[in-house]
Amino acid sequence: MPKDKAYDAEAAGGPTVIGEDAVVEGILRSTAPLQISGAFKGKIIAENEFIISATGRVEAKVKARRAVLSGHFVGDMVVMEDIEITSTCRFLGTLIQKEPGLTVAKGGRFDGRCVYVDDLDKAMAGW
Repeated sequence: MPKDKAYDAEAAGGPTVIGEDAVVEGILRSTAPLQISGAFKGKIIAENEFIISATGRVEAKVKARRAVLSGHFVGDMVVMEDIEITSTCRFLGTLIQKEPGLTVAKGGRFDGRCVYVDDLDKAMAGW
């Protein structure tokens, strides 16, 4: 899918969802929007929007186009565009972006560091 075209979730069959009762470990790649409401540990490549719902718990290295986080995240995250940390989110780790695009809502917690780099692929070397 060309990066400059908007994603049509309905045409692609909808988002990929890891439900509240699920516990997943491994490597996950999704071209559809990805929502985690359960637990995940490992590596995630979300070529579209990455969502952690309020019940979600993720411990991973993540690359995403955009992110909206409401649950718990521990790890390193590369975001190509914008990332929103909602009032219920707890982020612990490193956020890597090319340009600033972080929004933290009142009550949301960001414990970590933001790193801005010119080459996101180079920053991910060794992942």
